[in-house]
Amino acid sequence: MLDPLSGIPANVDVQPSARQLLGKLSPSVRALIVELLEVMERSAVVNSVPITRTELVADRDPEEVTEKIEIRQWVRLPHEMAMDHWEAVGHEIDDWVNGLPDPAADQLAEWTSFAVYPEVNDAAA
Repeated sequence: MLDPLSGIPANVDVQPSARQLLGKLSPSVRALIVELLEVMERSAVVNSVPITRTELVADRDPEEVTEKIEIRQWVRLPHEMAMDHWEAVGHEIDDWVNGLPDPAADQLAEWTSFAVYPEVNDAAA
């Protein structure tokens, strides 16, 4: 069996729950997650947004009995600016996903989500 972390950048913190879920996913879905990480990082670089941390966690929804890999990105911005970045990243991801074949786009939607969190206290900004 392939290493479930194959291709995941070394600077990404993979929580044990995410590692377990990654091990259950197909290599093609794991490759999409790696590409999604690259899209998110590229968006931050292009927009001069400093990333302080990126992690993968397993996001479980007990009501729907589903679980996804959630990519969490922390940025050195106040809350409002971080939310603007989250929206910009969302547009970048949408553009990228629209260029994927339908099966890949469907798998990505089924198995992943993303979030952006501020690392700057608004009062201190």
